[in-house]
Amino acid sequence: MNTIISSTYNNSEFLEFIKNLNPKTGEYTLAHNPVIPKLLQRIFGYSPCYIRYVDDATGELIGFMNGVTFNGKFISMPHFSYGGVACKNSNIATEIEQNIKGHFEIRSFHHSSKYSSDKKVTAYLDLSGGEDSIFPLLKYNIRRQIRIATENNITVKRGKKELLDDFLKVYYQNMTRLGSPPQPRHFFSTLLDGWENGEATIFCSYYRNKPVGGCFLLSFGDIIENCWAGTLYEYNKIFVPYLVYSEIIKYSIREGYRIFSFGRSSKEGGTLGFKKHWKPEIIQLYFNYSSPLKENLKDNQSLRFLYRKTVPLWVNIWIGKLLTKYIY
Repeated sequence: MNTIISSTYNNSEFLEFIKNLNPKTGEYTLAHNPVIPKLLQRIFGYSPCYIRYVDDATGELIGFMNGVTFNGKFISMPHFSYGGVACKNSNIATEIEQNIKGHFEIRSFHHSSKYSSDKKVTAYLDLSGGEDSIFPLLKYNIRRQIRIATENNITVKRGKKELLDDFLKVYYQNMTRLGSPPQPRHFFSTLLDGWENGEATIFCSYYRNKPVGGCFLLSFGDIIENCWAGTLYEYNKIFVPYLVYSEIIKYSIREGYRIFSFGRSSKEGGTLGFKKHWKPEIIQLYFNYSSPLKENLKDNQSLRFLYRKTVPLWVNIWIGKLLTKYIY
């Protein structure tokens, strides 16, 4: 097997390759959209890095991995739930990841390093059976909560840049409540403008014309993923998240996607409990590292001290602009 590393990519070759892969089994993911490293270069200044693996005898593509290099480290993929190798054979994908040289961080479905973290999972909902395979199987209480949100006149809109400001109003407030620096506006606007090989779209929920929930979705191949989302906490009592997710799932089915990804979650987090209501498949993620884990910037003691008391919204937005390049 021959390894070819480049800062550019052949879009048609990658798209043709994934046509023969199964997203349900993780043979490729959203993060294998080759446009992502170029967009991250535009946003954060990372250097794109595309790694192709070809058969020595035939020259045929066996697998590929998208990533970036930053501060001397190869990362696949920063700011996304996963990366790793797109490949038909999971054993080959694991072997390829195990043979990456130098300083690296690879997020994938494969346990490919002795220095790894398994604290995160993702949730995949199979859409191939249509609405009748999902909604009638929900517990009565979940269906009731969707109905209550509708009866409270929650409305849901789908759009692109015209909904970005409404999405950010919710996203910024939610991230500040959680004590995390948010991505800057430029991050989302660049994704909306530059996303290729799929769609970038926003769903916003409104109560009395006020944005109270927002979801930012990206798609690639047969997968659509809710990558960034939030609801104003005080509106959870009228079940805003249940209605918007039901609308997103219905939209994803109408558009012909095979998989709806809820994105990654911590195993012990309440967010995962919400996702489980929809009866998805829970898939283990591995964050593989080239060396023993050091303190993550998110867990840095100075940041934790900063967030002991509520940080003003505008301060948190400013912090996000400074730090999200390094918190990925």
